[in-house]
Amino acid sequence: MSGKMIAICLLGAALSLGFATTGELAKAKFPQSQNQQVHSQRQTFTGEVTRSPDPRNRLTPFIIYDRTRKMNYFLDYNGDNQELAKHEGKEVQITGTLNDSADTIQVESIKDLG
Repeated sequence: MSGKMIAICLLGAALSLGFATTGELAKAKFPQSQNQQVHSQRQTFTGEVTRSPDPRNRLTPFIIYDRTRKMNYFLDYNGDNQELAKHEGKEVQITGTLNDSADTIQVESIKDLG
């Protein structure tokens, strides 16, 4: 095999490896893609609703800190951020389904506790 053929084979292998790595990185950056969502069954979460500290987060700008689980979760109330805003700063009980891979609760109902 000539030096030119070896160089072409090595270049092809490097490009293939690069595309495979890029694909894996893309999956890691976007955990909430359709094929990676992990949903658990309906659960209840209790805590205070606050705004996300990241101002770029416009789709789910509200979070809840669940003191029992010691976790922050993003809140998605079918895109109704105005309804979530009514509960900002309040202690609430939320019923919904948790998407573990995105730390997001798909809110079914929300009730003020205070």
